[in-house]
Amino acid sequence: MPSSQIPEQPPQPKHAEKPLVNSRRPVSDPFDMPALLERLANLLDPLTRSAPLMIFLYDPASGQHTLRRAQGAGTWEESDFQFGPDSALAQWLEARDTPIDLAGSQDRPPPLLDSTDVELFLSLRRHGERPQDRPRGWVALGPRPGGEPYSPDELDLLTAIVDRTALALENSHLVEQIAELEQAKVEFIDFVAHELKQPMTSMQGYAKMLMMGIGGELSDQQTQFVNVINDNVARMGKLVNDLLEISRLEAGRIKLKIEQLPPRAVVDGALAAICPDVEARGHALEVRLPEGLPFISGDPDRLVQVLTNLLSNAFRYTPDGGTITVSVSEPEGAGAPPRYLLFSVIDTGIGLTPEDLANLGKFFRADRDLVASQPGTGLGISIAQHLIELHGGALKVESELDRGSTFSFTVPIAGDSETGSLPPTP
Repeated sequence: MPSSQIPEQPPQPKHAEKPLVNSRRPVSDPFDMPALLERLANLLDPLTRSAPLMIFLYDPASGQHTLRRAQGAGTWEESDFQFGPDSALAQWLEARDTPIDLAGSQDRPPPLLDSTDVELFLSLRRHGERPQDRPRGWVALGPRPGGEPYSPDELDLLTAIVDRTALALENSHLVEQIAELEQAKVEFIDFVAHELKQPMTSMQGYAKMLMMGIGGELSDQQTQFVNVINDNVARMGKLVNDLLEISRLEAGRIKLKIEQLPPRAVVDGALAAICPDVEARGHALEVRLPEGLPFISGDPDRLVQVLTNLLSNAFRYTPDGGTITVSVSEPEGAGAPPRYLLFSVIDTGIGLTPEDLANLGKFFRADRDLVASQPGTGLGISIAQHLIELHGGALKVESELDRGSTFSFTVPIAGDSETGSLPPTP
């Protein structure tokens, strides 16, 4: 049974340490197009000496190059002018290399607007796409107030500025595509999970009726078969739930219910769920939980979920008779984060190779006989990592093959908290 205090910390693996980094973040911040266009106008203004400006962007919804920003000429600023990609103006622009400098040239474009005088066109060209793809837009500049022409160096600088803006537009387009794909993925997983849960519920119900003898008394072999059905349906249910959880975490759809709570509450909640399984394997379970630790700030259910997950991995992948230790302490050493508590699960199990460590943040199960014999989805560590990052903490692992592993995570200390000790259990 767990003890409340252990005098000494058990030896820990000393190499193969890896902080788990989340590389797949949901897209949350919308692209600020007006701010980008204002920035472009501000960058161009000193070079053009406040020449009139129009910025047209291609709008896929309407199929038109639409005026998105205009300044310096009243007629332009009040206009909702647009032109299609097959219009005479678009064809004239695309037939020429940019910048198109019209100063002193007899080559004139089809008219834009009545009384409009354009001296320079710059293309918001696409980057990294097919040469025949049309630009994402155009910048049209009127003559400078003093009438002076642009020098070659000025044209190069103007082109560079507009090209950088075009690249930002490309990035915004990719961000939108990623957001759409993420949303489609979440909707697909939700749909598949719903479709899988219905037949699983039916199988569980009929298996339960068979076990109750509704279809007649079962032989020992038949009972064994029904138990296998139940076990595998439960395993499928765990996989479906884990897929839903990781999908919603990556999409930013999981919200925490933050409270101030004592560390002991998290440890006790996890031990209550895991102790029977640990004892069944004959493991020694040790708990190091010093008195006087401060309260932490977190979602109680989610923190218990994380610690239970790590304890579950520890007992599954530690051979019978091994040792599992749970500890809570204040981080030590150079670079330790201030005002955090460190939760650790230490085992004497099979350990991990450097290759295993490199894949821990993904859908992963180590290629070991003991791992293959245990039920699991391979998503537990990734789910735990996301949940800890939502708390503002970090998850890391230290492991040595055939010597054991230490999984640790940090949780912020509650502001102006009292100590997080609870009265000893009678």
